[in-house]
Amino acid sequence: FVYYTDQKTWMEAQDFCRQSHTDLACPINLIENTFVQTVAPYGMNWIGFFRDAWKWSDQTNNSAIKWSSGNPNNAGGKDNCGYVVKSMFSSSYNPWNFFYFGFRGTTDVYSGGWFDDGDCSVQRAFFCQSLPTPKKRQVMRVVVQSDQDMNDPTVKAALLVKIQQKLKEQGMTENPTLRWKEQSDGSVFYKQKEKRRENMENNTTRVCEL
Repeated sequence: FVYYTDQKTWMEAQDFCRQSHTDLACPINLIENTFVQTVAPYGMNWIGFFRDAWKWSDQTNNSAIKWSSGNPNNAGGKDNCGYVVKSMFSSSYNPWNFFYFGFRGTTDVYSGGWFDDGDCSVQRAFFCQSLPTPKKRQVMRVVVQSDQDMNDPTVKAALLVKIQQKLKEQGMTENPTLRWKEQSDGSVFYKQKEKRRENMENNTTRVCEL
């Protein structure tokens, strides 16, 4: 989870989290909830909980949520979004005043924090849920006609730059990491067989995998 001090409405926070990470935070176990409770400063912080039978924003249902006393109360008919409150009070200071921080899938509770429902238009700090982005690897085969030594490091580096520029021109928004796949002898390019160069007799054709 990633905590942001920027003040946003619940919808603004969700949009930001979905663009920059995965979604608003939807903690599901003791470790995740302990982390959120530890990192959260004292105050009210948006999480991924909203009034639709009170689901997490990733559409997971939760019937074991531990609300603060009297909540959710939908005060004024506008309390449709959930937040976690971290309070300075705890059972060690006031045995009659437990502030609960609950999580889906269990009935355990913690003192020092709780869930509450609030007006989605109020601006608060928030937690995003961040999952590792899976890396994609793709092998490309490149055929080059040139009289240059294509295994020269300078030539290979210049060609990588050109390939990266071409990918951007074709609409690739990400910034890929390109590298040559070396053969067992350390070279990258090798000459094609004669039968593959029937119409290229006057040029040196080399092929490599990128």
